Amino acid sequence: MGDFCYMSILKDKISSIIENTCSKSGFLLIDFVVQHINRKMYIEIYIDNEKGITLDDCSSLSRLLKSEIESDEDFVSLDYKLEVSSPGTKRSLKFIQQYPKHINRQFEVHYQNNDELIKFKGKLVKVNEDNLTFELAQENIVINIKEIKTAKVLISI
Repeated sequence: MGDFCYMSILKDKISSIIENTCSKSGFLLIDFVVQHINRKMYIEIYIDNEKGITLDDCSSLSRLLKSEIESDEDFVSLDYKLEVSSPGTKRSLKFIQQYPKHINRQFEVHYQNNDELIKFKGKLVKVNEDNLTFELAQENIVINIKEIKTAKVLISI
């Protein structure tokens, strides 16, 4: 079997391990990246939850993932590097579950309204099912999560 095919199979297995382990551990899997560089696998995982991610959360999940990966016979001789972290402030929020902990914080939002891409900065004041309410000056705007292209929490100093 060629290296490319073998690495593709390993990537699929790693993906399954990541998704299952995050789900069982109560973490929301935001994203993950698996890359192969010079026969080494680099695995970056971004997680979140309702309270926010701590260093202990990242360490705990990293240990669980490492244990799962290394208990699989296909990965016994795999040279890999594993990193687990929160998405950070530079990444857009992707899932509705990420929003409640950010109520009363300022956002930069880009959303699609029919054929128009609208951009604004406003304070998140309410999360109701799939709808987000932002306060802009003296008015509120309600946006469905499906319309949002990017929504980033602004850091206040």
